[in-house]
Amino acid sequence: MSTVKELLEREDFFDAAILRHGFTDYIRDYEIIVGARNGPPKTDVHKYQFVGCVEAHYETELGQTFTQSLSDEYVYSNFEL
Repeated sequence: MSTVKELLEREDFFDAAILRHGFTDYIRDYEIIVGARNGPPKTDVHKYQFVGCVEAHYETELGQTFTQSLSDEYVYSNFEL
């Protein structure tokens, strides 16, 4: 049986859309729903559910090209209520 780490390393999530991740409503399991991994959108959706998960750590990495392409146009630095 594979460990969670081995499963996630085997799967290719690079440049995939993470549609949802987080604990389920009943807060016992953790799920990740991944789409558009290997093909046209809406044709490749996978759900990974980790049963009995009591703690989860995740990390998001953005490449330099992505961060340079973001504009500050829609960032509100000072606003009044």
